[in-house]
Amino acid sequence: MNINYRSHNEILKLASSVIDLIWHFFPDSIDKPSYERSEVGSLKPAVFNEISAEEFFLKVFNSENVQGKHTTNHIEFGAKQIIIVRDDDDKEFVMKLVEEAAMVETVFDCKGMEFDVVLYNFFKNSPARKKWRVIHSFLDKNEKGVPIFSREKHCSLSSELKQLYVAVEILNFN
Repeated sequence: MNINYRSHNEILKLASSVIDLIWHFFPDSIDKPSYERSEVGSLKPAVFNEISAEEFFLKVFNSENVQGKHTTNHIEFGAKQIIIVRDDDDKEFVMKLVEEAAMVETVFDCKGMEFDVVLYNFFKNSPARKKWRVIHSFLDKNEKGVPIFSREKHCSLSSELKQLYVAVEILNFN
C-alpha cells in the first residue's frame, strides 16, 4: 500500500527526493522503499533562505525579543507545531528567541513523531559543510565548479541525508 493519509504530496515528493539522493550516492546504505503518494493536497513547503534567525522569527511569529521585552505572535503555535533544529546548541539559541511561543526540539528527539514543523537552519550548521555541493552533480551534470563525488571524501553526507529524511518525515501539514 503506497497511499499516505497523513502527509500531502509535496512533503512526500520532498522525502522521495532525499531518498533518491541517498540511493544515488550511497546505494548500499538503505533499502530503496517504494514511493508513497497522497490524496491530500496542500501548498509546497516554504523555504526561507539568506535570512537571519531574528528576522525569520519576527516574520513567523510577529514577535520581538529585544532587551527582555517579548511581544507574542499572530500565529498560534499549539501542541502539534514545533521548530526542529539540528542540535542542542541551535535548540538553546532558538528557545531564547521564541521563549514560550513554540516547542523547539532536535531532529533526533522528534524521530517518529508528527508535527506541523518549521525546520530551522539545517544546512548552515551541518558538519558536512561544503560537501553538500556534490549534490549538484546529481541535479545538474554540467554545472561548473561542482566537486566530483568520492565515497570516502563525502561519506559524512550519508548520515546527513538520512537526518534530513527523518526531519522531512516529521513534517505533517494536514
